[in-house]
Amino acid sequence: MSNQNLSATSVQTETQAAPTQTQKTTSTYWYTCKYAPVEMLAGFGLDSDVVKKTPNLFDDAEALVGPRMCGFSKALIQTVMDGNISHLLLSDCCNAMQRSYDAINALGDCDTLDMLEVPHCGDECTRERFAKDLKTYAHTLEERTGRTLDLEKCKQACTQMKRPTTPYIGLIGVRTPVWLFDLAREALPLPLVDLTCAGLRDINTEVIDFSGEDAFFTTYANALLDQTPCARMANDRDRAHLFDDPHLKAVVYHTARFCDFYDIECAERQTIGGVPILHIEEDFTHQSEGQMRTRIEAFAEQLRGLGIGSDEMRGILKEDETANSSAQTAGQSPAGSSANSSSSAASSNGKFTKNEAADRNSDLVAGIDSGSTSTDVIIMDADANIVASAILPTQGSATKSAEASLNEALQAAYIPRDRVKKVIATGYGRDAISSQGNITEITCHAKGAHYLDPNVRLVIDIGGQDSKAIALDGNGAVKEFAMNDKCAAGTGRFLEMMATTLGIPLSEMAELGDKGAQTTTITSTCSVFAESEVVSLVAQDVPVADIVSAIDRSVAKRVCGLTRRVGISDTVMMTGGVTKNTSVVHAIEHTLGRHVETDPKAQLCGAIGAALSALDR
Repeated sequence: MSNQNLSATSVQTETQAAPTQTQKTTSTYWYTCKYAPVEMLAGFGLDSDVVKKTPNLFDDAEALVGPRMCGFSKALIQTVMDGNISHLLLSDCCNAMQRSYDAINALGDCDTLDMLEVPHCGDECTRERFAKDLKTYAHTLEERTGRTLDLEKCKQACTQMKRPTTPYIGLIGVRTPVWLFDLAREALPLPLVDLTCAGLRDINTEVIDFSGEDAFFTTYANALLDQTPCARMANDRDRAHLFDDPHLKAVVYHTARFCDFYDIECAERQTIGGVPILHIEEDFTHQSEGQMRTRIEAFAEQLRGLGIGSDEMRGILKEDETANSSAQTAGQSPAGSSANSSSSAASSNGKFTKNEAADRNSDLVAGIDSGSTSTDVIIMDADANIVASAILPTQGSATKSAEASLNEALQAAYIPRDRVKKVIATGYGRDAISSQGNITEITCHAKGAHYLDPNVRLVIDIGGQDSKAIALDGNGAVKEFAMNDKCAAGTGRFLEMMATTLGIPLSEMAELGDKGAQTTTITSTCSVFAESEVVSLVAQDVPVADIVSAIDRSVAKRVCGLTRRVGISDTVMMTGGVTKNTSVVHAIEHTLGRHVETDPKAQLCGAIGAALSALDR
């Protein structure tokens, strides 16, 4: 590839010698930024589209540019390496895009590779320079295609964005992969409007002069720069109108891993308050799809609990959504349910004797919590009394594990399968389980904790592969939640891995943690590096009890970081299997500076919430 510098710094273009004229003029020009001159491309008869493809993995790209480059840049490079892009137009919005250009240029996999320098501000001098750069790029396209610029085609390609006049949810921040947008659109209770950096393209035809090329480039440059600014622009405060729209009822704020531009705005908006905001961050591969689904569906359930997405607001809701929204808005537990009734409804092990079960003829419901470590089941009667329960290790199949746990609970309480009229599933395997519906574990843990103690206002759940902090209102509805989904550190899997590294049973860690001196620390936020620290401590002959104490405090530090994001309340309950590890509970209490409540049924909390949801429906 030969490098043709069209100006000293503003426009870079790479053209491979081999492609034919037909390939160059008919293939799609893919672009990455709303400041790209796509209307001008249309003026040359060139099709264009924003980059939407998402690789399953970007191992090849990461090997090329390193692990700490932003997820979008690595996904873009991988997409090019996979042979999916022939013509690419980049904008130098950040250092990552410049590095992407250099990497893709070195690969030589694109027929044409262009990059346009977009100014960070809109003063007169930079606007003049941008207009000049656009004109230079137009001359490049003339030489490349053998065509002349048709200003009428440019005019026809201009589109203005119209904001909705009815309630909606805004997707703001960094552009999202197609699968993530579709997931959010399907899950959320109101129409989803793309207000990301790619979705905010808005070119006002009325301010562009199409009478001649010189006038066109000047006014077209102004129109491009006068769009709602992206977060990297100097006048990013002009983005406030995105949040001030009275029709905006909630925000899903999307950021890219290892990119700081939009993180700042998201943090500021969460501090200011206003509409509910869900912050999600991913790396533009499909690897985080399961966790993104949990976050977004939990946010949808939270919004319905706040009355956002009601019939009057949206117009039409699916029947099950309407029922769920009504139940959550009312915030009431099923008739007869309370912490006392749950503890007195069954024997101490949560199961009825054969005679007790035979005497009860009401229909039953079941809640199944399909987790990464265990599959938990709760069976309830119509009065929300716990009839039976089971906890079995999750095996290779979520479906088979769920069926085995349900059968275990039924058989232990002598209950025939046909007595269970409704099953609701939760947990990461919920979509695979045959049921009458599924709900996220966030909502279910909130419901379950409220069932066990209506005074609880903050739930800490440490699961097998993630940790959660959930703030509740007085009715047990989710007010806010935060998840640790970037690393296994601070989860049940982390504790299992540490026990294996130390060569002791997991149950023994609970005894040792409280006996250890608090003089040893584990500083790494990565589970792999934390394991290396533990290995080093073992090599230094540090007492095992001291190491376990350091592990517990490390977990507590990570979990309590989540609680600060949702707000720390006076009544805190910890749920999940890690509640059996008393030294972890004590470490969390010490870090929070307050008592953390536990319950014998804490591990079943998600399943309890699922069963309650079955009664609600």
